[in-house]
Amino acid sequence: MKLAILDIDGTLTDTSHVDTICFTRAVAETHGVTDIGASWTNCPHVSDSGLTHQIFVDHLNREPTDDDLSPLKTRFFDLLHEHHQLDAAHFAEIPGARQMVSQLAQKDDWAITIATGCWRGSAKMKLAAAGIELDRFPGGFAEDARPREGIVRTAIDRARQHYGISRFAKVVSVGDGLWDVRTASNLSLDFVGIANGERAQTLAEAGARHIVSDYRDLNGFFEFLNLAQKPME
Repeated sequence: MKLAILDIDGTLTDTSHVDTICFTRAVAETHGVTDIGASWTNCPHVSDSGLTHQIFVDHLNREPTDDDLSPLKTRFFDLLHEHHQLDAAHFAEIPGARQMVSQLAQKDDWAITIATGCWRGSAKMKLAAAGIELDRFPGGFAEDARPREGIVRTAIDRARQHYGISRFAKVVSVGDGLWDVRTASNLSLDFVGIANGERAQTLAEAGARHIVSDYRDLNGFFEFLNLAQKPME
């Protein structure tokens, strides 16, 4: 059996923009930090936990505690729900993602796991808002690690336990970000990029061999999934 590792923001759901808006506002409202641009730029780990850690170190000169995270996460999730009620279009699927997941889940030779830099609560909310059913599948989230590599390793380990498999014949990471390509390269995983325009060019320059703009050509995507290779060095 082969394993597909699916990212969420920008890969399955078109939620990167609303996620940034809500996260930025939640940090300002709960901890009084209003300018996190430099923390975004300097953050070595592109995940909710990684960015939160960077913000606290940069602006508050300490690491965040559980008592810091609880109100931040609660406000962040509330803001996501509020934005969804105002305009559900901010939580659209990447074209064809819902059908892709449905068909992939029916394939006997493929298993699915989630690996996202989102906290579990926001990940599940965004998937539900986009109508993408992944609740029954294992995954790795921002609660599991700050580095993307740790999140992906957790997702793979949980997939092994979930499916009762010690080793997958092929493991393919599907993502939209430069950090996704780098993580796949660092872990020696095959990779398929989801991007178009300049973002697609960025992924290609980082070593991605197979890139599609979305999932409307399902046959083409599944062909790339089977042909996927590790990013070029």
